[in-house]
Amino acid sequence: MSAADRRCAPRVEMNSDAVVYLGGEQIPCRTLNVAVGGMALSSPVRRELGSAIRVDFLLPDEGWMSAGATLVRDARYHGAFVWGVQFEGLDRQTELLLEEYVDQQLVV
Repeated sequence: MSAADRRCAPRVEMNSDAVVYLGGEQIPCRTLNVAVGGMALSSPVRRELGSAIRVDFLLPDEGWMSAGATLVRDARYHGAFVWGVQFEGLDRQTELLLEEYVDQQLVV
């Protein structure tokens, strides 16, 4: 999927728990929105763009998911940092669950 395609992918609001693993750190976050290619997270800290991370997140009605990702955006917003993360190498099951979740939210 090209960068242009990812930008066109539908994003839907998702407010759930998430934990980012970066090196030896465990950073508690909140999800803000999600698309099949990535998500936005609210984080208490700033980190370097391009950082390889693992993000565990609670997908409503499905449970905890885990995905490798790259930090591609870090902006300050209302006292928190908003991270944009791009998923890397999602397994097919997680990808299908994300597609289903996004599609369901678009219908609502």
